[in-house]
Amino acid sequence: MRGLNILFTCGAMFGIAFNNGWIQAVSPMVIDVASRPEVITTFTFLFRHGAKLMNAASAVKQYFFPQPYDSSGYHNMVEESKTNTINRIHAEAEELFQQGKYKEAVPKYEMVVQNNKRKLGPQHMDTLSAEAQMANVLQVYGNIQEASIILNKVLASQRDSLGMSHQQTLRTESLLAKNMRKQGKYEEALLMLEKLLQLKTGSFGALHPETLETRKDIAWTLIELRRYDDAQKILYQVLKTEQDCLLPKDPNLLRTKMLMCDVLSCQQQHETAVSKLTGVVEDFQEILGPQHPKTLLAQEYLAHALGRQGKFQSAEVAYWNIFEAEKDLFHQNHVSLFVTQMNIVYMVSAQGRISEACEISRRIYRDEQIYLGVDNRFTLKTKKFMSEKCSRK
Repeated sequence: MRGLNILFTCGAMFGIAFNNGWIQAVSPMVIDVASRPEVITTFTFLFRHGAKLMNAASAVKQYFFPQPYDSSGYHNMVEESKTNTINRIHAEAEELFQQGKYKEAVPKYEMVVQNNKRKLGPQHMDTLSAEAQMANVLQVYGNIQEASIILNKVLASQRDSLGMSHQQTLRTESLLAKNMRKQGKYEEALLMLEKLLQLKTGSFGALHPETLETRKDIAWTLIELRRYDDAQKILYQVLKTEQDCLLPKDPNLLRTKMLMCDVLSCQQQHETAVSKLTGVVEDFQEILGPQHPKTLLAQEYLAHALGRQGKFQSAEVAYWNIFEAEKDLFHQNHVSLFVTQMNIVYMVSAQGRISEACEISRRIYRDEQIYLGVDNRFTLKTKKFMSEKCSRK
């Protein structure tokens, strides 16, 4: 203990001397003190136990004062907090997407993508996956062209970095095929989907949900091409598989039933189609709620079937109900609102109210030219209707 006191006293004197420029005057005294046996013993004690004492002090500081005293620990804590925040935002985006709240989901997906680009790099597989998810929301929301640009870019990067048969590559390719169908490029979409089906069957298996999803997309595209018998065969096989694997009111199974009913309606089996579609709509309302986009899509298919059956007034009422619900989901110039309004026009016209139909279609056509473009396929369909029905009005 005496040696430790001498050492502390010597250290204090040395500090004072150093600060005042007296270093040469005190040096002989320091050498003399450091040579004493009791001081040497003290030095040995500090050497042996100093590291443990410092480690203990460091642990105490980290426990009680992590932020001001440990900059590296604080940095890691901040980064971990940021990661947790991004994960939470991603989870919120996914939940909003499943709920059909696409408008709220888009900015959250954008935040995730920007964070991944900054933290992981633009070519990282997680960044590309997040971009593909964001593009999917955009195209469901109606931003078809913007989604197409993103998906083509992401797909090119995934093919180079992950390969043609990687699961993420295949999922992005599926989204791009859906995008082509939404653009009305049915033949191109069908070719892509048929190649994709072979790859998915090899990677996932014939009964995997991803593979079944592609088979349904093929059937959907065949319906658009009016190849109803081919579509029906595929849907029958998918329906049989899903009935063995899924609950009776699973949304995926209901979607397959909806497409099957649409085929029946197109094949003039109106009574059966309307009856079954009514049940599908009720099941969607129970599972997802009356305002969910998938519920509204099922209602749209029911309205189509009613129109083909010749029940124009009932179909018109159904389309008006869909339109009112869509106004709460989409912005006022969303493509779905234009399509639904034109479906109303067709039903109004079919009831002989030509002047009313032409008045509505002129307003729609004016807005479609501004917000969709003069060459958009829906704009052109409206123009065709006007040329056929309204040229003399």
